[in-house]
Amino acid sequence: MKTQAFAAKAAACLLLCAALAGCGAEAEDYGSQAAEFEAAGGVITSSEREAPAIISEVGSLSDHEAVWEDETYALYCTFDNPEAAAAAVAEECGGVLELLQSEYSLDELSAENWREYYSVMYAVMDKDSCPDWYNESDEGFRRLRAFCDIMDGGEQNCEILRRLQTGESVSGLLPDA
Repeated sequence: MKTQAFAAKAAACLLLCAALAGCGAEAEDYGSQAAEFEAAGGVITSSEREAPAIISEVGSLSDHEAVWEDETYALYCTFDNPEAAAAAVAEECGGVLELLQSEYSLDELSAENWREYYSVMYAVMDKDSCPDWYNESDEGFRRLRAFCDIMDGGEQNCEILRRLQTGESVSGLLPDA
């Protein structure tokens, strides 16, 4: 009976951490991490969150909290379905993505390679070949940046969970209150 309960919790953690992940690694790695976190006495809760207007059409978001040793830690919000969110951003930000793909030979935006886009989206502005429309005011640029910020939050969540388990400080990693 305990084994079935643990297996059910591990499966739930796998699904939750797949949503928390968003950092390009295999979801199983985060599922294992979450299962270890919960097996060691931690709890992760999620609740729906309204998406900011700039990405309201991209996908649903959830807020998360981790409870460890009777302390509650706010985690970053994440997309409920990072792959679907990446596909929606790819559809909505076509011009921005095409520019980045042509300048840096990037593959189509996905939940696995978003960091490649994040790392070069500002660098294009320093190039002589940068079109006038490509700037921080461009809606496609702002939408891509918001998507990447949320995906980055998923990576931060994974690091927070890891540090809580190992007793390392999470100072400086937690979202602003």
